[in-house]
Amino acid sequence: SDHTSVVLLDDSGNIIFSSEKQFPFSSDELKLQKFLNSIELTKRYTADSAKESQQSSSRDWIISSTRVSPFPFYVIFAQPTQDAFSVLKKLTTQSILFFIFIFSLSIGLAFLFMQIITYRLRQLEQVAQAISTGNFEVQLPFQSQDEVGSLAAAMQTMASKIKDLVKDTIQKTRMESELKVSRAVQENLLPEPYF
Repeated sequence: SDHTSVVLLDDSGNIIFSSEKQFPFSSDELKLQKFLNSIELTKRYTADSAKESQQSSSRDWIISSTRVSPFPFYVIFAQPTQDAFSVLKKLTTQSILFFIFIFSLSIGLAFLFMQIITYRLRQLEQVAQAISTGNFEVQLPFQSQDEVGSLAAAMQTMASKIKDLVKDTIQKTRMESELKVSRAVQENLLPEPYF
């Protein structure tokens, strides 16, 4: 960010390098023992509490320091809290919008798949009704490799087997009636044997 400051200090707390002419904290404050004895320190300071601060307005700062091993230097980063958390707010907003988009997309796809499956099941229902009325020649309007396709293939096989069974039954019934007629004719035309 534009307000991020970086300072390089030696062991005695003297500023060796500063990324800004007016660092938000005085060199006396940076010489504090709690800064120099810390390897990883993150604290929150208020800029107006610095006696020699050159800042015109009161701001909260996030300060982080680390020792540069094996050299006797410390690097201190300072960034206004507002700048640091503005990125977090932006990421939170983007995450919420992304979640809403993914959720909406999921609902839309679920609705689309539900409509496709419902349409195919209605077609299967119509085929089942046609079979129940005796129309075994009905063909299923789709073929697929999913569960609905498997059900459709099973219904097609069932219709074919019922059709064959009906043909066999009709043929057996016709043969039985022909056999009855031929017996009746035989009984009427041929006299009964006298024993």
